[in-house]
Parts: sequence; structure tokens; C-alpha cells
Amino acid sequence: MVFWIKKNERDQLLGKEIKLYAQNEKSDKKTLLSTGKIEVLNSDDPQAPDSDSVLKFNAPLNLMSEGKWKIDSYVDKKRLGTTILTVQ
Repeated sequence: MVFWIKKNERDQLLGKEIKLYAQNEKSDKKTLLSTGKIEVLNSDDPQAPDSDSVLKFNAPLNLMSEGKWKIDSYVDKKRLGTTILTVQ
């Protein structure tokens, strides 16, 4: 997964562990879905304009049931963002 950042955040985030927590629309319970390490894009990755503002992480996603899922991403207990997925 890739995400865009402010350029001044790059050095603070590189090498950090990212944790993904999932919550199904039918539940109030958040569960740890996956973890990954934040890295820079390498030459094998699709390149984006202004790639100095893009970082990546690899984290497997294994959502067990259908429906809408809210995925919250955290680094050092601070939420970086939220993604909504629909699983069919």
C-alpha cells in the first residue's frame, strides 16, 4: 500500500511499524488486522509524481466476512488515516 505524506514527515515515519485495525460495519469491536514497516518506494514500484511525498508498506489483509470494513492506520498510537473497504 502507498500513502502520501507531508515532506517534513518522511524521516519521522521511515522504518516505523504501522498497525492496521479493522472494524466491520456490524460491530463496534476493532481488531488488529495487520502490521507492516514503512519504507520508501524502490525502482520496482510504480512511481508517482512527487515521489518524495510517497511512502509504502506491505501488510496482508485478511478480512473474514463480507460487508463494509473501516481500516484505521496507526503509527506510534497516532492515527494516520482511515480507509473504507467493501468485501464481497
